[in-house]
Amino acid sequence: MKRIALVGALVLALAACGGGGGGAASDQAQITKVFTSFFSSKEPVASKPALVQNGEEFKSAIESLATNPLASHTSAKVSKVTINGPSKATVVYSIYLGSNPVFKNTTAHALKESGKWVIAKSSLCQLLAKEGGSTPACQPTS
Repeated sequence: MKRIALVGALVLALAACGGGGGGAASDQAQITKVFTSFFSSKEPVASKPALVQNGEEFKSAIESLATNPLASHTSAKVSKVTINGPSKATVVYSIYLGSNPVFKNTTAHALKESGKWVIAKSSLCQLLAKEGGSTPACQPTS
């Protein structure tokens, strides 16, 4: 009898999860993938601009950063994603160099544009400034 109850509970739980058509959990997973992919040394550099708001503006900066020998050992771990509405989220993540955190518990933002989550331009600019870097994409427009 316990087995039937357990199977019934699992069926109800899976039904409640839905078919993966969206929702907060799906958005959180997508945002986590965007951040981990962007900071992954295994992700092709050519695909990274698509993960950032106005990514083409950052293309040369992303390519330049990728030439740094340390870039081949970077990764990120997302510890929290808070959905702030249908197209905004706050993300807490850490950047690692090998197994050592170099930027721990950094707060950033993600935006949903054309149905896709991306790293907010302002968040990438803040990170670049933190490292002492800059790019024309981060300059205010007049």
